[in-house]
Amino acid sequence: MNQLRIQYCFWSLVFPLFLAGCLSELPPSVDSREYDANAKLTAVYNEIEGTYEGNLVDSPTGESDVPVSLKLFLVFEPIGVNEDGETKLVPALKGEYQRLDIEDVRAHYFISSVRFYKESGQIVLLSPEDRTSGRPGGGYLSITGTLIGDVLNGTLKDHRGLQGRLILEKILQ
Repeated sequence: MNQLRIQYCFWSLVFPLFLAGCLSELPPSVDSREYDANAKLTAVYNEIEGTYEGNLVDSPTGESDVPVSLKLFLVFEPIGVNEDGETKLVPALKGEYQRLDIEDVRAHYFISSVRFYKESGQIVLLSPEDRTSGRPGGGYLSITGTLIGDVLNGTLKDHRGLQGRLILEKILQ
């Protein structure tokens, strides 16, 4: 009887551990993989999200120290549906670039695409081309540079070409 009791105790302790070990080897679900990937991107984007202000310098037009603002914010975009028919979402950065010395709405650019490389600090921001302006390439804007800590150094180009260098510092999270 004692032998049977010992075996019962042994298997009642060992079997749950064995089962837990087997279950931990199962591949993660699609939902958990999607969640983990989104959580990693969101953490990176949360670090750089905010309002940056500074100046556009070295303008080929002769303007000097033009005050500008760049806002970066996190949104979620749909990228299809999962096998359950639910919308799959991914975090994305969007933004708004604005010259602060001009009140005209044409001094505002919506940034629709942002790519940030955390390892190097390189960042690329693009606005779509505005076909309603009547100008070829009107409304197009491109910012490329580095974002290290709270400082963005880069170049600004629009439909006319290079417009100068940007030196911006984060002022709001």
